[in-house]
Amino acid sequence: MASSCGPFHEEALRRQRVIDRKRAALAKLAILQEEEEEKKRLNAYQAEKEKQERHARKMRELQSHLNNVRKEVAPRHTVLSSREPSPGDFSRVATHPNLVNRRREVVRPSSVMGIPATAYKDIKGKEKILRNHNLYQAHPRVLYNQRPLSHR
Repeated sequence: MASSCGPFHEEALRRQRVIDRKRAALAKLAILQEEEEEKKRLNAYQAEKEKQERHARKMRELQSHLNNVRKEVAPRHTVLSSREPSPGDFSRVATHPNLVNRRREVVRPSSVMGIPATAYKDIKGKEKILRNHNLYQAHPRVLYNQRPLSHR
């Protein structure tokens, strides 16, 4: 007895095989992608590790150089006192009272080329205005000397 659903059943089996092959291919692709990502992570980790090793080696070289410089420059028996540290004596630089928390004091000159600083500033401001109008201004010293005494 022949079943009338034979060809339909064969078509369903063929479709199932196609779907199974597709799923197997997708699974294989997923595995390959995971392997590639793992290789990338491993390469990035190795590169970072090498970078850190190079940095550590460089720091060790610099430290040994500093130690050699200190040994060459610093005297053998260094006594802590209030004297200024020598150029090669790095051990006490950060704790010396003359070098800790010292504010920089900016001293502005009271005169420029023999002219009071405020007058020089005014003359230079006028020079920019004249330059913008294609005019020429003389040397600031000449202009200052030609001022009346009441304006000096």
